[in-house]
Amino acid sequence: YEVLRRKGGSGQFQQADQVVNPDTPDKRFTVLDTVNTRDTQLCYTIATVRGCKKTAYSDTFCATQLGGKPFNNANQLTWQRFSGYAIDSQLVLRKAGSGYDTIARLAGSDTTYTDKPLPCNLPESYKILSLEQGGERTTLSDSIRLTPFDTLAPGAPKIQKLSIVSDTEARLNW
Repeated sequence: YEVLRRKGGSGQFQQADQVVNPDTPDKRFTVLDTVNTRDTQLCYTIATVRGCKKTAYSDTFCATQLGGKPFNNANQLTWQRFSGYAIDSQLVLRKAGSGYDTIARLAGSDTTYTDKPLPCNLPESYKILSLEQGGERTTLSDSIRLTPFDTLAPGAPKIQKLSIVSDTEARLNW
């Protein structure tokens, strides 16, 4: 078998790995592809090779590619959806301690989510978990870390009262 990878939604597939002389045709295989998973959607297909000729190809699977931007007390997530089998729903996951909590359940066709309100300057990490329609398979996106900010300037304080309390103290209330 030849594992073929394509970076981005279009373009040519390149060989990512090869599995030679499998024991039986029914055996399951796992390949760990060492590749930069940031910034571009990764798509894979597997070719059956007989002799020097590719004789059959699997379906093409494309991973969920997560992106986003921080905003005023919010983080906006955007992503390229998974493709390979029908997706029923997607869970937006936010890091909590050593794991992730589900913060939203979205339709399988959604590609954006805004997490708000959030405190400024506290980084948050996210992933998208996609659930197969009518099945048990799931697929997990890459992760992204965003830090919301606050550009809204607080209002000027209004002094309510100024009193001289003693020869050495003044009290200011606002």
